[in-house]
Amino acid sequence: MMSPADQDVIRRKLDRIIKCLQRIREAQRKTLDDYLSDQDLQFIMERQLELIIGAAVDANVHILAQSGFGTPADAYTSFFELARHTEAIPMDLASQMAPATGLRNRLAHDYEEIDHKLVHRGLGEALALFPKYIEAVEKYLSSLPAQESFLSQE
Repeated sequence: MMSPADQDVIRRKLDRIIKCLQRIREAQRKTLDDYLSDQDLQFIMERQLELIIGAAVDANVHILAQSGFGTPADAYTSFFELARHTEAIPMDLASQMAPATGLRNRLAHDYEEIDHKLVHRGLGEALALFPKYIEAVEKYLSSLPAQESFLSQE
């Protein structure tokens, strides 16, 4: 069973995603050409994507571990395991979100030259997918049985 403290940890991750999405929403008002010509904006948006994806993976791992399913093999599979074991998110959403972990790895570890057009497209995908993720995880957390604290047993 997941404690209220564990739920708070997950909600903080969701809050980080919400804040990053707000920054991305602001940047999405710019045209692709404006985005491609603004290196500072590119760097900021790359960091927002990295944070969003990382926070979601952290939330997935935390939910799975605290629900007794252990930790997933990697970030990619964390979305599928979350859907399969807890049903916190639908499997089709997991399928859409899991590939984002590859983009996060490229951004975080500079595996290869960053394709700024791909990142720009990823911003739009993040705005479409992550609100669904937040809503599903929040609904899942709200559905968990309330856990009595040791203070209420006096």
